Amino acid sequence: MALKGTFQDISLKDLLIFCHIRSHSGILLLINDKKRAMIYIANGTIIDAAMVCSCDRCVLASGEEAVIEAFDWKQAQFMFRPDNTVHAHPVRIQHDLHWIEQESKQRAARTACAQSTTIDLDTELQLSPLPPEHTDTTVTVDLIQWRILSQVESCRNLRAVCQATGIEPEIAIPAATKLCRMGIITSLGKISSVRASTPEQRYRQTAAA
Repeated sequence: MALKGTFQDISLKDLLIFCHIRSHSGILLLINDKKRAMIYIANGTIIDAAMVCSCDRCVLASGEEAVIEAFDWKQAQFMFRPDNTVHAHPVRIQHDLHWIEQESKQRAARTACAQSTTIDLDTELQLSPLPPEHTDTTVTVDLIQWRILSQVESCRNLRAVCQATGIEPEIAIPAATKLCRMGIITSLGKISSVRASTPEQRYRQTAAA
């Protein structure tokens, strides 16, 4: 028997907990205005997921990333369809529900912090430390973002990154902003003319503070 409803009836977290407690196996379909997500559950455990655009079925996220993004949805319709064939589906999710929920909350907090931070060419950036529990997490970046990351530790600010990479400012600023929201880099604000210009000097200043 299919289970149907909306996030106003039950949250995604409680819905997944319900499936876990009952050891359900099947596919949980989530639908909002622009996206659809399919979460595969075997004996109450999330084993895979995918998120697509409703208009053209283009894949937007898969695996843990799809579930983490779905946790951020405020409104959606859902339908759980029991299906024992999911036991033959490939397992692409290794973390449990608790980890996924915590990761979603941490990303939301980083996004809120980043949205309150304005990045421009005079903003100094540094690579964010990766928590030990996230060392096996895969993060996808595009070529522009990768080029920025390769220069962050050796350049004084985003302006210097643009000079070193040849990336135009109108492309570098939104790319760096997205990296900040992803929690990969951290904004240190604008630097002064007397501020340290090398990673070693910045490290000594931070340690002294």
